[in-house]
Amino acid sequence: MDNSPLGGNLNSGDDSGASAAGADGTDSADSEDRGDGTPGAALPTAPTGPTVGTRLASLVRGVPGERFLAAAVASAVVYAAAWLLTLVFTLLVFVAAADADLDWGLAFQAPAQIVGLAVAGTLTVGATVMGISASVSVLWLPLLVTAFLIIATAFVARRDERIAQSPTRGIRWMLSGLSGVVLALLVVVIAAVTPLAYSLGDGSDTGFGVLTGSGGASSASITAFLGALVLGTLASYLARARVARRAAGITPAVVAPAATSAFAAVRSTLPVVGLHFGVLATLITVVLLIWSVVNGGVNALLTAFFWLPTAVVDSLGLVNLVPVTLGGSLAALSGLTGSPANLWMPTELPAWATVLILVVNVLLILVTGTVLRLRRAQLRLSAAMSWATTVVSFAIAGIGISILGTVAGWTSVDMAGAEGLDGLLGGAGSLIEGAGAASGTVGLAGWTFMVFAALGALVEVVALFAAPALLQLLPAPVLARWAKLTGLVGVPFAVPGTYVVPEAIEVPVTSDSPADGAVPLARDVPVVSDAPVVTGAPVVVPMTPEKKRQVRIMLAAVAGAVVVVLGASIAVSIVNQMVYNPENQVESYLDAIVDGDASAALALGDVDASAQERVLLTDKVLTATKGRITGYTITDVTITGDTAVVTANVDQDGVKDEAAYQLQKSGTTALFFNNWTMEPVWLPTVSIVVSPGIETIDVNGTALELSAEVQESGYLEVPAFAGDYVIGSAGDDEWLAAEPQTVQVGVDTASSSAQLSLEPTAKFAASIDEQVAEYLAGCVAQKSLYADNCPIYVFDYGTITDVVWSIDEPAVTSMGSTYGGEWYVSTDDRGSATVTYTNTDYRGQVVPETATVDFSINGIVEMVDGAPVFSSGY
Repeated sequence: MDNSPLGGNLNSGDDSGASAAGADGTDSADSEDRGDGTPGAALPTAPTGPTVGTRLASLVRGVPGERFLAAAVASAVVYAAAWLLTLVFTLLVFVAAADADLDWGLAFQAPAQIVGLAVAGTLTVGATVMGISASVSVLWLPLLVTAFLIIATAFVARRDERIAQSPTRGIRWMLSGLSGVVLALLVVVIAAVTPLAYSLGDGSDTGFGVLTGSGGASSASITAFLGALVLGTLASYLARARVARRAAGITPAVVAPAATSAFAAVRSTLPVVGLHFGVLATLITVVLLIWSVVNGGVNALLTAFFWLPTAVVDSLGLVNLVPVTLGGSLAALSGLTGSPANLWMPTELPAWATVLILVVNVLLILVTGTVLRLRRAQLRLSAAMSWATTVVSFAIAGIGISILGTVAGWTSVDMAGAEGLDGLLGGAGSLIEGAGAASGTVGLAGWTFMVFAALGALVEVVALFAAPALLQLLPAPVLARWAKLTGLVGVPFAVPGTYVVPEAIEVPVTSDSPADGAVPLARDVPVVSDAPVVTGAPVVVPMTPEKKRQVRIMLAAVAGAVVVVLGASIAVSIVNQMVYNPENQVESYLDAIVDGDASAALALGDVDASAQERVLLTDKVLTATKGRITGYTITDVTITGDTAVVTANVDQDGVKDEAAYQLQKSGTTALFFNNWTMEPVWLPTVSIVVSPGIETIDVNGTALELSAEVQESGYLEVPAFAGDYVIGSAGDDEWLAAEPQTVQVGVDTASSSAQLSLEPTAKFAASIDEQVAEYLAGCVAQKSLYADNCPIYVFDYGTITDVVWSIDEPAVTSMGSTYGGEWYVSTDDRGSATVTYTNTDYRGQVVPETATVDFSINGIVEMVDGAPVFSSGY
């Protein structure tokens, strides 16, 4: 009978050629001694057979063409179904992001790329702008799409095998390989011809080139081809092989009663491992869905098809105290952004949530260990075999979970097309390329399998030492319902095929107190008399009713303690959230500003400023400040470990601005309640330029004396709370004063400025005008054509007598100041004066004369004994 993998007779062949050769005697070997002393006899020749190629060709010819067509069409149907499913998921994401300006055309290009990712393809997102090319490659499994591809491939292969069963294993492998090849070609080709395409830049001229570019994304890669090939081939073959085994009447391998083999150990353990993580994944899925709806609304559910499976897989590690880490060179980005490089459950969740998760984990370990004990009850495994199987099974599960939950990425930059820019950058293009080449992974820590191995050890401890006692405490009806429930999910108490349960023998119980060495039995509970003993497990001493009562009391006490601890953790968490929370500090800080209490505000949220720079941060100034913050609303609180960021929408005189405040956890009150301290608060600044001579300024009615350093530099920059500040010179100087200026300081204003310059008061100007008039009167009183230190004069020869000056039009003057603070008087419009006099010449002739002249007034003004004094410049 033919038992070869390809179904052909490997040892059959045509022997006529050998016979003919022996008949004609032309072969030189035919004349040699046979070795038995008979010369001339022909040596026997080895039979020849068909080559691998001929056998494969014969195998292909033996398969109807429609079988190949069906296998190829099945892969096309699977790809089409996966593409449509992914399209639905993508459209839901676009609906959830309806507020964003998205190109809906991308929704029909994305499914091919996502299907490529689902078979371990590499999605490369690239862009080229001004000759600089950059790309980001991502390796991530959208697990829901991957699972659909596996299930759909297996389903169509199983259906095809049922319609026309393959006679040999070789044919099944050939049809499965064809399905894998077709699926791989469809994945790669369609992803390549329908990439995501987009445009970049606005076309503006930067001076170095036009700011425009293009980009694209595609998952067509060698990893996509190989992944689809392996997935399609294996899923198809396993489904076909299962149909073939059932058709041949081959049942699953049976574990013999009292088996000691590794197969029996694995058969009893793997379903329990699946039960453990299946229950845990279900609980995590429910919690994540509720959390996403609470924090992101219903729209979060629309995107869950992509993020939820990966989040659940990573959470399987998180809830078992394995951190999610950012590895590789991309981890340096966490330092630049200030974000942590890993996420660990105790630091990311409230204390009560951590305690609750740990309690659920302990209960699940107890259940898993008990089920494992029951499944091994009919086996005779050694202690080493039991330990090794459980620990290794959980470790392997940890490796698989780590791989499925990991997202890998790498980047690259190519400056080859930006020669002009490279020259502008001084040949630094190669440095930029090196800096742009980075890689990293996001996923569970690399030592996850060690934690899961320890988890397996805990399960084994429960199975060996705690489960026997727990089983004695559980009533028979509870065990019966438990067995029915685990059987429904494919994890019955007994390993399939280990034994057949005999008819139960009713053992009457006449006393509640068993004899020495007897097993106490509950009333009306059937007992199997031939239950085997498990080697490698400790001998279980049956509990007496009194012992059971004591154990139940102890367990109740432990459960009560757990409830108390959990309740206390929840209470502490509630108090921390309601009272000792970071937003309360920010609210108190903003309330103080609203009330004008600057000292209270600074006590909560100090500023990074010296004592000399806090001149505007006083209660008196803030209370008199108009237009300050009048209200606020806390809009967001983000807590990351011991750091919190509180965002508030601040109302400043009807204008709303957003402000963010950082806080740091600074110890506890009464050991449990968090203390939050505000980091130094950023405040806008007010810049004041003062002219020489100003020693004191007035801000909102408060006099502030300037230091000698500020008076010398003429510049002052100080922080200020949001509001309107009226700034002028202080004091009641009757001669010089700075014009008050109103400076508006906003919540998000970086800096506001005021410039104070001393200007003459009206009294100062009147005094100078009066002194100028007196000065001119003195010039007139000199009765000279050319009076000393006077702007009015006439030149003439002869003997001048009877000089009389009169001011026809006074000069229009103004005052100014030098950089050094000195004042001067200058003329804007010249004045006029008339003079009459008698001129007697050398001949004695007397001639009356009249002349009119224009004049200017120039001089300086000095402060003498606190009053302005005019001095002529002539």
